[in-house]
Amino acid sequence: MLIQTVRDDVVFSGHGSTLPAAGKVTRVPAGVEFYLLAPPGAGITNRLGQALERGERITELYIRSSVTKQFSPHRHAVYTSATGDIPNMALHPPRGLDISGNIVPHVIGVERNTDLHDLWARARPFIDPRGTTRVFWAACSSIKAGGNPCVDLQAD
Repeated sequence: MLIQTVRDDVVFSGHGSTLPAAGKVTRVPAGVEFYLLAPPGAGITNRLGQALERGERITELYIRSSVTKQFSPHRHAVYTSATGDIPNMALHPPRGLDISGNIVPHVIGVERNTDLHDLWARARPFIDPRGTTRVFWAACSSIKAGGNPCVDLQAD
């Protein structure tokens, strides 16, 4: 598995959660592959989020169990318009996160909690109408710290 964001990709970056009302869903727009590195309710490490933002090569993913604290290999999920409805997560402001340096061109953050459904409009100018655009969620899918599984690019 190799994940590496490039200049044509879009990265939604900040803190994230599944805070929208239970049962609320969204659909991935046509022409988009949506990459979710952590399953709903799990977190990602800061270094994994930064690797996405900076276009670094990610060759492996690991998820740490919230019960045993052990790492296991993990496979990210990719959703398309054909997948059907997906959880309508929320992106939160990146307070306390370092989103700077040499980052890919289309990193999108927010100043207030914003549903994924509403973020699609912010990505639209960067979506290639003649091809497929990759969109990455560089955020947790649970805003609670600790007690949840966590995805990282190394098992240490």
